[in-house]
Amino acid sequence: MIISKTPFRISLIGGGTDFPSYYKKKAGLVIGGTINKFCYVTARFLPDVFDYKHRIVWSRNEVVNSNNEIFHPTVRSVFNYLKINKGLEIHYLGDLQKNSGLGTSSSFCVGLINAIKNLHNINISTKKLADTAIHIEQNVMKENSGSQDQIWASYGGFNSIDFKKNNKFNVKKLTLSNSKINKLNDNLFLIYTGIHKYSHIVEKDKVINFNKNIVFLDQIYLLAKEFKSTIIKNSNIDFIGDILNEYWFLKKKTF
Repeated sequence: MIISKTPFRISLIGGGTDFPSYYKKKAGLVIGGTINKFCYVTARFLPDVFDYKHRIVWSRNEVVNSNNEIFHPTVRSVFNYLKINKGLEIHYLGDLQKNSGLGTSSSFCVGLINAIKNLHNINISTKKLADTAIHIEQNVMKENSGSQDQIWASYGGFNSIDFKKNNKFNVKKLTLSNSKINKLNDNLFLIYTGIHKYSHIVEKDKVINFNKNIVFLDQIYLLAKEFKSTIIKNSNIDFIGDILNEYWFLKKKTF
């Protein structure tokens, strides 16, 4: 049995510039990091004695005889993309509620791919893991999703992610002093609102209105560059509140 442990994330600034429709034309930048809350995926080969081929346990218990019978869209898409033929049993557990705005669906996708690959004794690089999850969510599942969540889940840590026009990305660890990290932690609050959302539905209108929103995304990109430069150079982090407030003001205009 393989157990994968994949982190959830908090995106601080730059969200929206991680969509292919933007960064393939303009380049993008997102800054944020993963937190100490995780999803866990267990994977094992299902013995032939059962009268079904696959068992998938999440908020429901699925027993099916073919990949296409799987109800969970991520599991079905991953199984088909990886050409899973041998029977598998998959269990999902999470530290936080799904659809809570912390990249939970992408963390699950990354964790599932990672668990299945390792179950088959196949090594997969961090970059390949992120690329595979991005491809499955955007091209196989046809979701209106960006490319940051899959990268956070694969790489972990507090990073900047540069998205290139050639559809490639570069992850750079933001090396901050312990005192700055501690101060940042002491001034951030994560509050559970009880509101659940399907991000691909929320993002649909933003994708449709891309041409209208591009001026705001340009400003978000410049703001993310300013944030990155300032947090590295300045010992004082008081600027963060003002920049995040300006970012949220711009982000709301894209909805």
